[in-house]
Amino acid sequence: WTLSDERKIHVPVQLSNYLSQKIEITRTLEEVDKADSLVIFSRHTVLEVYIEEEKIYEFGENLKFFHIPVTNWNVIPMKEDYSGKKLTIVNTAKSDPYRGNIGIIYLGDKMAIFIQIVKENLAALLCVSLIFSLSFVVIILWLVTRKRKVFNQVFYLAIFGIFLSLWEFLNARIPQLVFGRVEFFSLMTFEILLFMPIPFVMFYSEFSWEDNHEIEWVSLIPCLNFLFCNLLQILRLMDVSQTILLLHLVIV
Repeated sequence: WTLSDERKIHVPVQLSNYLSQKIEITRTLEEVDKADSLVIFSRHTVLEVYIEEEKIYEFGENLKFFHIPVTNWNVIPMKEDYSGKKLTIVNTAKSDPYRGNIGIIYLGDKMAIFIQIVKENLAALLCVSLIFSLSFVVIILWLVTRKRKVFNQVFYLAIFGIFLSLWEFLNARIPQLVFGRVEFFSLMTFEILLFMPIPFVMFYSEFSWEDNHEIEWVSLIPCLNFLFCNLLQILRLMDVSQTILLLHLVIV
């Protein structure tokens, strides 16, 4: 890829001491097949893609629930007509830590790219699947033997495991890559994280050494925070990216 100052770079890259919010990179396309897609990983940046002077894609402006563009796999279908033309990608950072950042860029068969991304996240996805499966089995066992107190403890831990695995799966951005709907899946990731402390507090409160210390009320804090954060968003007083601080404080 070529920067606007004619420097050659390889992506992904974090350009050091880069003060400008906007980065423009270009390359001349070789032969493009109609099955090809351009797949770009963006993080808190407005992304624009041009073929010659024609804008063919934009992401990050006018989002409903987010003030700062979310992390996203951008999938742009390509056309045979693009062969031999200049491809330009413009990244505009909306958060200072991401100035000078250019994410992964793939160009080729969409299915092959999808398989490659899944392979890169395979270890995490296998762990998530294992946690989810074990947690699901524990919940079934609890439904069968719920009169036994010990299963109350592992039931709450299993609910925590379900939330954790769903959050990690959504956080890997695989659903975004397949289905699009970037804001929906990002919002679901946030909502799951809001609920995650509740089953862990309940798990801790079930131990016998806590019989004389009523700590279940602590679970009300994330419940109230869930209502408060969503109310702020509904009333358009704060968006998701601005309420993340409240979420982190509650988790701590």
